[in-house]
Amino acid sequence: MSKLETLRGMTQVVADTGDIDAIATHRPVDATTNPSLLLKAAQMEGYRRLVDDALDYNSSAAALGKNIGDDLAEGKPTLPLIHAMRESAPEQREVLREAVRNGGLADIDAVVSAIESTGSIAYTAHAARTEADKAIAALADIPDSSYKDALVSLAEFAVERDY
Repeated sequence: MSKLETLRGMTQVVADTGDIDAIATHRPVDATTNPSLLLKAAQMEGYRRLVDDALDYNSSAAALGKNIGDDLAEGKPTLPLIHAMRESAPEQREVLREAVRNGGLADIDAVVSAIESTGSIAYTAHAARTEADKAIAALADIPDSSYKDALVSLAEFAVERDY
């Protein structure tokens, strides 16, 4: 018997975290609404990356807080870019590869055009929605409470935000 199973026999396990994966793993009877922990979870790479990837090519610099294409300028192959590379015509694919290889924004118009023409923003938004739905489903066995509601809201916020 694991330590967690032993503890469950003696007391109720609660989670003082906003990490939905940890909650799914340990299956507590309740979870936190501590705003600082929820904010920390919302900033976790795994939760914010997909939405950030979509917003990097589909938002304004003022709303996003960074310039469009910043990830590309740093040579980061984000999901919209990867999807566009997979779905684009060979000549577009080569432009995308070179843009990632070289970094910078010299070909940003061609990159954005490829991302838009291949439906890569919608693809990434769908991937983010799928991950949020999985996170929410992982909470299904936790009894209804304000804590659970906060975690569901966090998952929804992570997908629906536009900044």
